[in-house]
Amino acid sequence: MKDYYSILGVDKNASQEDIQKAFRKLAHKYHPDKKDGDVNKFKEVNEAYQVLSNQQKRAQYDAGFGGGFSGDNFNGFDGFDFSNFDIKFSGGEHAGGNFADMINSIFRGAMNRGADAQVDIIISFEESIFGAQKKIRIPYRRKAEETIEVQIPAGTESGTALRLSGRGEPSKDGRSQPGDLYIRVRVQEDNNFQRHGGDIVTVLELMPTEALLGAKKEIRDVRGEKLIVVVPKMSTDGTTIVFSDKGIPRPAGTGRLVVLCKIVYPKSMTGKVQTLLESLQKEGW
Repeated sequence: MKDYYSILGVDKNASQEDIQKAFRKLAHKYHPDKKDGDVNKFKEVNEAYQVLSNQQKRAQYDAGFGGGFSGDNFNGFDGFDFSNFDIKFSGGEHAGGNFADMINSIFRGAMNRGADAQVDIIISFEESIFGAQKKIRIPYRRKAEETIEVQIPAGTESGTALRLSGRGEPSKDGRSQPGDLYIRVRVQEDNNFQRHGGDIVTVLELMPTEALLGAKKEIRDVRGEKLIVVVPKMSTDGTTIVFSDKGIPRPAGTGRLVVLCKIVYPKSMTGKVQTLLESLQKEGW
């Protein structure tokens, strides 16, 4: 059996006035219309008050016959008068005589709410970076399929689920709130770029001579803009050259473009090249 006194935060010898004050305070705190409200807590507080505010029910409860007042047998707020309580809604209006009807409506609406729907889409790497407007076909179960336009936000990562409130399956009774639509996004791999958080990584292939002597190489970033990469002398496999603000746009700031150097050796060499390498080897190279 639930401890209704503990739920309301009052002593077992509390007066009706104390019980009413405690209820008002908790009902206002957990009211479902508040941003930080809690429907389950609100229901529990009202359940406790409905018993303890009634002298006969309270006496039965105190005598140990409270099984009839358990949460499993609680029948909402029928017969309970909220008209004397000054509870404010977020819009500034006060609760009145229709308060019980409103609460029952909340619970009925939650039970009859439409199911959530889900659809998977594939977008290009470029679309994931800069965002895109996509047309998506939604195959509903309880109504005809439809095509909607969705804005894919810039910087969307693979595995992201976009939620569209009220665009899911219709409710069973046709009056309650529809479910939500979840769009699960998968990003295609790109041949030239990889994403790491807010940074974009691209590989720059270098000949051994370019790595040893240094070089200037032209590349294009993810926006298609030309960039000159200055490769320092004596570069090795894994040397990185970083361009700030050339990565992924994010609320905290645009990420970086990281150029990763990779030395590529020729598949064959001429006799002249071999002779030069052999002479370098003799000198300790």
